[in-house]
Amino acid sequence: MERRRLLSVALGVICSFGLGCVKEEANQVTGENDPVYRCPVCETVMEKDAYCTQCNAVAAIAGTVHCDECDMDKKIGTYCAKCNRFMFDDEIKCDKAGKTIIKGTFCPKKKAYRRLPTVQYCETCKKPFEAATGCPVCGK
Repeated sequence: MERRRLLSVALGVICSFGLGCVKEEANQVTGENDPVYRCPVCETVMEKDAYCTQCNAVAAIAGTVHCDECDMDKKIGTYCAKCNRFMFDDEIKCDKAGKTIIKGTFCPKKKAYRRLPTVQYCETCKKPFEAATGCPVCGK
């Protein structure tokens, strides 16, 4: 039992330094009913819209979104390479374009994903990456 507790504490420390995670117990301590955001792939607790570099996904509340282009249901926050978007169903009103767009879709003018400031797209490698560290493949 003690070994299991030691491993969970060590994993929590590593997670908080490497992935920008938030302790899950924080909601229980404060007594607030804040939603818990997780990576949809590895289920690590993270801050809202934080990018999980290991899973190529964005932290979100669990659920699914239907992708019309792929005609499939996918977990909210996962990346769809075919559509080059992160799967969300949140609608955003774009004043410049004068239309409604979906959070997580790629904007070719800004070369960024809508409402996901920590994620950028490398046109050379054709993959998303964490904006703070740059593209891990080509270094741009």
